[in-house]
Amino acid sequence: MKESYGRHIMWTHGSRIRAGAIAVLLSSGGLVASLPSADGAAQRAAGPEEVVAGGTLDVYATQRAPALVRVRGNGSAVAAWVAGDYDVAGPVSVALRSPGGTWSAPVALSAPLGARSGYDVAVGPRGLASVVWDRKVGGVWQVEESHRSGGGWTAPVVVDAGRAPHTTVDGRGTTTLAWNRAGVRTSLRTEAGSWTAPTRVGPGPGSPLQVASNADGDLVVAWHVGDQVRAAVRPHGSGWSGVKVLRGYPRRVSVTGVQAAMDPDGRALVLWSTTGIWNDSAHEYFNHLGWSRSTPAGAWSPARYLTRSLGEDGGAVSLTMTAAGTALAGWVQIHRSDSPAFAWAARFRSTGTWTAPVRVSATRVSWDGPRTWLDPRGVAHLVVGAGDPERIWSFQQRPGRSWDAGTRLTRGVFLDAHGQGRHLVAVYWRAAMLRAMGVTPGA
Repeated sequence: MKESYGRHIMWTHGSRIRAGAIAVLLSSGGLVASLPSADGAAQRAAGPEEVVAGGTLDVYATQRAPALVRVRGNGSAVAAWVAGDYDVAGPVSVALRSPGGTWSAPVALSAPLGARSGYDVAVGPRGLASVVWDRKVGGVWQVEESHRSGGGWTAPVVVDAGRAPHTTVDGRGTTTLAWNRAGVRTSLRTEAGSWTAPTRVGPGPGSPLQVASNADGDLVVAWHVGDQVRAAVRPHGSGWSGVKVLRGYPRRVSVTGVQAAMDPDGRALVLWSTTGIWNDSAHEYFNHLGWSRSTPAGAWSPARYLTRSLGEDGGAVSLTMTAAGTALAGWVQIHRSDSPAFAWAARFRSTGTWTAPVRVSATRVSWDGPRTWLDPRGVAHLVVGAGDPERIWSFQQRPGRSWDAGTRLTRGVFLDAHGQGRHLVAVYWRAAMLRAMGVTPGA
């Protein structure tokens, strides 16, 4: 089966361990509690805690610019993060994880960023990896990138002026960057080539902005500008399609998150969340999850709603797609700002329809989770942080079954997680150290 090189993620949730727990495992620095699932399925097995970097990391800095991790199908991974304190960012640093769970020594790719900056990381076939960030030099923001292909990391290259860059590596080994500069711009680089001249895809600034690819090199970029959600696709070997306005919104309604994925046949899926007040006097909130799907040629379906009940505050959204064209969405649903937040999820079928949304967590979770992942067996996974002090929880759902009661992986401030094949790696902060844990799903 081909690997899909879009964004795949899985997070955890925090609730009390109920009676009937069948196993409690103590790893180095983390408690892993395994609960019996609702359908009797075997639970996932968490490996020992892995230290990625430590000694100087500040929790406020890691929360402001959370560490990112991307995993390959063999269990190897790349983690990227920014050290420093809350106000002054240090360099973008990376570390490599072997399939066996050993991390390399951290390497600083950039000069100190100084100001608050954005960055992203992606992995691809044959050991390819790309890290991109923005940095202010002489009063001008510029997009810089470093990549790796079997050897060491390249010296950073300035691709263009601009901000908020994102990166994806497709199955052919081509890296594509997307960023903001007087609109949304992109540049491509083949595995053995150099960066193409930037192409303006559409008006901006695109915030939030996402770019995704599939194994064949088809691309989608999606963003929010003004009161509209926009997207464009680029079949491999062709140019960008015309920009499509997927949905426009009235004043006082904001798009808070955009996610994009590309299926193996070149059809893009875009999901977005909104927050805002529709009617002050009636306390009517216009908070929902909208979505649209394209054809390979760039024609888009009318915008539809996955849910209209995000509550007073729309929460974070995660989207992952498999090489078979199925997808999983996870999000946080909050009734009011002073109410508990719960994790929800829905599956996207290859036929182009969603299953009914289901509440995954029984108790409150962190607002900034979750992450989702679909493994090769079609088992859905959701990881999210919960509790105070925070714990990291993992949930799974076998096809045709209910979501299980969850597994408490470890304690710490949850930052990111990513799954590929049958491997998941979560990264988190605890006691001035960036830590990781590998998780293998149950049978």
